[in-house]
Amino acid sequence: HVLSAYASMADWLLKALSGLLTLEHSVYGVVVALATFVALFVRHRRQTQSAGARRREVAVVSELHLYPVKSCKGIRITNAECTSRGLRYDRCWVVMDGESQFLTQKKQPTMARISQQLEIDEQGQAVVILTAPNMPELKLTSHFSDTIEKTEVKVYRMIGTGIDCGSEASEWFSTYLNIPGCRVYYMPNYCQSRRLATDSKYGHVAQQEDEVSVSVISCRHLCIVSVSEGIIC
Repeated sequence: HVLSAYASMADWLLKALSGLLTLEHSVYGVVVALATFVALFVRHRRQTQSAGARRREVAVVSELHLYPVKSCKGIRITNAECTSRGLRYDRCWVVMDGESQFLTQKKQPTMARISQQLEIDEQGQAVVILTAPNMPELKLTSHFSDTIEKTEVKVYRMIGTGIDCGSEASEWFSTYLNIPGCRVYYMPNYCQSRRLATDSKYGHVAQQEDEVSVSVISCRHLCIVSVSEGIIC
């Protein structure tokens, strides 16, 4: 933009200077040329200052949290790999009830007491280790056969493809949450993407390649939400 502005300025200046020929090198021609240059320079400075104001710092990332299993307790991290779908391994597992409705802390606040630990095994596959009060340790893996059956999973207005994590995970969550028929689904990167372009709420502002956003929240907003839900911040 700066180079374009200077190019435009130079072009106008040359046009103004060319007027010297038609004005027979009069003083009036010189004044016109200089006035044009000054006007364009002032305009350029104002545009530059305005652009700088738009780029001013408005927030600072203070913490990063990863939620491999959606709505379980987050993992505080210092760095993360960003992909086209958001942070890698973030919300790749989701818990559904017996009616295929996804579960969150808003409806099941005890999910906040399920701690998560993310590890990468020797094969480079992600393993999530879950612990909760009075419950045995549960391990969820990202390693599945390419031929395994996949199921359509809907989270809010986004529809993706998930892989059932099996009966052990189902029984674990059903017991802890006291909700019969819970199922846990893993949504790997090679499955059908969760596209936002067709979303009923955000489709008009999403690009065709947009799939999943990164959740950004301020500490103040988190406290407001927590208090409104009856949780002490």
